[in-house]
Amino acid sequence: MFLELFAGAVLRLVISSTSVKDWLSDRVEISTPVTAWKRVEEGLSLKRLGLNPYSGDIVHEAPLLLQLYSVVHPYGDVFFIIIDLLTACVIKHAIDKMHSQMVTEEQSSTTHETFEHEKLTLQPATGYYSMIVYLFNPYSIVLAVTKVSPCQMRRECTCTHQLVGSSPS
Repeated sequence: MFLELFAGAVLRLVISSTSVKDWLSDRVEISTPVTAWKRVEEGLSLKRLGLNPYSGDIVHEAPLLLQLYSVVHPYGDVFFIIIDLLTACVIKHAIDKMHSQMVTEEQSSTTHETFEHEKLTLQPATGYYSMIVYLFNPYSIVLAVTKVSPCQMRRECTCTHQLVGSSPS
């Protein structure tokens, strides 16, 4: 698992150190005015100059998040890569938790009549494979590299938290 996380991090760092990152961040398929990191940087610059970043239509981030981004801005690439790696780990954890819950329910089932379509089809390694798919998914890589993640990061963290938190322990 650590080798895959390391490979995913290295891949993201290599791509983020090339000029491909700038080209990708300008693509409308990836970055919108709401999710563009350039808007966050403009908001941070306005805030640093003592101007209200919300007086125009440039900044669409919440004030607390803008404050958080002012702290992590110098470490932007690494911060978003770490968030992406943590998301992959949470996905694996959520699927592993769901698998163990399904196995427990299947074993404690009172009916011994199990039809072929009702048998457990989720394999123990499904969480691992899901993590691999997330880590090496081109769209996930592009979002982490271009830092189109202020809004995307919130969606990923919220969704993965809901996956982990919604299943009973």
